[in-house]
Amino acid sequence: PAYAEFIQAQQYYNVEYNKKKSELAQYTYDPVLDKDLQELDKMYNQLSEEFRTTSEPDRTELINAMIQIYKTRIELLERVLNKIEQNKNGTQNKNADENVRI
Repeated sequence: PAYAEFIQAQQYYNVEYNKKKSELAQYTYDPVLDKDLQELDKMYNQLSEEFRTTSEPDRTELINAMIQIYKTRIELLERVLNKIEQNKNGTQNKNADENVRI
C-alpha cells in the first residue's frame, strides 16, 4: 500500500516539477539552481537504489525521504519563480512611477 501511494505521489510531483521547470525556462536565472537540482537528483537516485535492495518494512523511511526531495525541488523552483516575479513587478512598478512623474 505505501508503495502504491508513493507511485501516485511520484507522478504528481513529477508533473508539478516539470511545470515549474518549463515555466522557469522562459527566464534567465542563476545557474547554481541547476547544480542544486542535480545534487538533489543524485540524492534521489541513491535513495532509489537503496529502495530496490531494502525489504518492505524499511522502505517507508526511504519513501518519505524521496518525497521530501521532490518537495524540495519544487520549492526551490517556486522560490526562484517568485523572486523573478517580484523583480519583474518591481521593475513594472518602477516604470509606472516614472511615467507618473513625467
